[in-house]
Amino acid sequence: MSLSRSAKGMLLGLLSTLIWGWQYTTGRLIFGESLESADPYFLNMVKFFSGSLTLVPFLFLDNGWKKVRQACKEDLLPFFLLAIFGVMAEGFLALYSLQYTTAARGSLLCNMSPVFTVIVAAIATRKCPDWGKWVGMVLGVVGLMLVLSTQASDMYDDKPYTLPGDIMALASGLAWAIYTVYGSWTSQKYCGIPCTAITLFIAGCAMAGVCIIRGSDFTPALCWQAWVGTLFLGICASGLGIALWSMAIGMADPAALGAYGYLSALIALFLARLFSKEHFTWQFLVAFALIMGAIFLMNREEKKP
Repeated sequence: MSLSRSAKGMLLGLLSTLIWGWQYTTGRLIFGESLESADPYFLNMVKFFSGSLTLVPFLFLDNGWKKVRQACKEDLLPFFLLAIFGVMAEGFLALYSLQYTTAARGSLLCNMSPVFTVIVAAIATRKCPDWGKWVGMVLGVVGLMLVLSTQASDMYDDKPYTLPGDIMALASGLAWAIYTVYGSWTSQKYCGIPCTAITLFIAGCAMAGVCIIRGSDFTPALCWQAWVGTLFLGICASGLGIALWSMAIGMADPAALGAYGYLSALIALFLARLFSKEHFTWQFLVAFALIMGAIFLMNREEKKP
């Protein structure tokens, strides 16, 4: 029995979501197991380069290399700006935040990006959001304040000072929102996989430059768990995850695929409790419900007159 095109798209989207659900617990494990030697600048450089290289085989499909050459020739500056202020900023802040905050908390704050996306899109297009998005914004802000007012702990830190990580996780969500809004035209023009390969490679080069300036150790004494986790974030989360998602949105309804965002957050919540023994207060669970409701309202399809 063959699957329909839409069903294949939903399956690819599900696989991508299952991969992304693991990245916050993985990041927390990296810093938990190798805190002294885990340089977030070096780790992100490895993540960006490995993710870009993972997408190379996909560029042999659908004139991918031709689109890469065309993009570099005609729109290199926009791709550079998107790579720095979107991919590099989002990836670096999301991973670095997990040195200070817990996996579930970081996941929830990073997933505020749909709320930020509506706000950035409203500014860019000068189009006022409908009532549902206004309600979603209010719920998101209330949930955010509730998260920031509670403390978190896991097996790596009984009483962590989470504010630096919380701020970085929020900034990561804002960076991804900016990338989503201002980078949509590049995906429409050159397709998702070539665009992702280019931006990941530029982000890797830029992060390598930062590592050289900072004098980072390019042969750090990381434990094997940290190396495996970093390569997972690059190859699977940044490379295969985005590739699968790019193929999925070409086959299935994007609105239906958007519902997988809730699944990703739930997976991160479950894995944080299972592997890093994260403790949840009732305030955090209420905040989780409020932010999930906000994301739902912000992503609901508006009724057309």
